[in-house]
Amino acid sequence: MSGETPSGSSESRTLLHRAAHALAPLLRLLARKGGSEYFDPVEFLRFCCQGLANTLLDFCVYFAVSYVMPLFAARIVSWAVATSFSYVFNKRWVFRAEVSGGTPILRFTVVNVASLLFGLAMMQLFVWLGWGRFVAYLVTLPAIALGNYFGYKLWSFKEG
Repeated sequence: MSGETPSGSSESRTLLHRAAHALAPLLRLLARKGGSEYFDPVEFLRFCCQGLANTLLDFCVYFAVSYVMPLFAARIVSWAVATSFSYVFNKRWVFRAEVSGGTPILRFTVVNVASLLFGLAMMQLFVWLGWGRFVAYLVTLPAIALGNYFGYKLWSFKEG
């Protein structure tokens, strides 16, 4: 973990605590301002639950197939399985979208690739600032989750 000490753990908790406090007013404003048009707390909770399930599936598939194929190939397989799962459950369960065809899939993929690149850039910046890899990863998660939520809701699964 790039030389992180037990105090690094306390530092990461403090940073996450600050990030949560910074995001709370924004989420409350969105919930009040636009209603379910922009932010629905129940929908967001479903999104977070789906994200946890997706992460667990990704890990399990990676762990299972990494014994029978090269690690890079195993990672590609686990990402593909997890992304497919994420698309289906976000479309049907989280956002309950009625869209069909290739456009929502393409948009979903664009949002995922954009969030990956943004997350990598943020992590690189935080590591460069000396925060350590683990802390940098944790600090990027809220921004990526919110970006994905709004990207899926307002673009990927938007009807019309």
